[in-house]
Amino acid sequence: IDIFFSGLGTTRKNVNSFADQYKIDHDLNLELAKAVKEAGIGTYILISSVGANKSSTFPYLKMKGELDQDVIDLKFDRTITVRPGTLIGKREKGDGLWQEAFLSIAATAHGTFLSKLFLSPIYDEEIAKIVAHLVEKEPKLATGSSKVTILDPNDLSQILASIKK
Repeated sequence: IDIFFSGLGTTRKNVNSFADQYKIDHDLNLELAKAVKEAGIGTYILISSVGANKSSTFPYLKMKGELDQDVIDLKFDRTITVRPGTLIGKREKGDGLWQEAFLSIAATAHGTFLSKLFLSPIYDEEIAKIVAHLVEKEPKLATGSSKVTILDPNDLSQILASIKK
């Protein structure tokens, strides 16, 4: 095994506080990355968030940006950070938000003003397809000469379009 993928994360709603969310989304992810690095894995693929920035004034985006940088600082042979827009998809009963329902509707109008306005929503299974495609069909991206690649929603849309051809 030379490629590891982490999509580990939760919501504040599921853990009741941002501090508890941070323990999972940042701390647990970072410990996992350290263990994977120690085990000799060369490529680390991390699902992050559009807008992730360690200097952000928004706690969630700051947390994601801090994790992105902390994983980069581990100096894997290759780090791919996937920064999708809002994740949409099926949720457990009672776990969905009305905003996500609205985004699901907006996502059906992909490419329109509504879709762009709501941070390029993307289905969770599309992220999985993109990552599998990167590993299986574009191994040079997953193991290429560039140490760090950050894929934003535009990159993800382009990869997804190429997969659907």
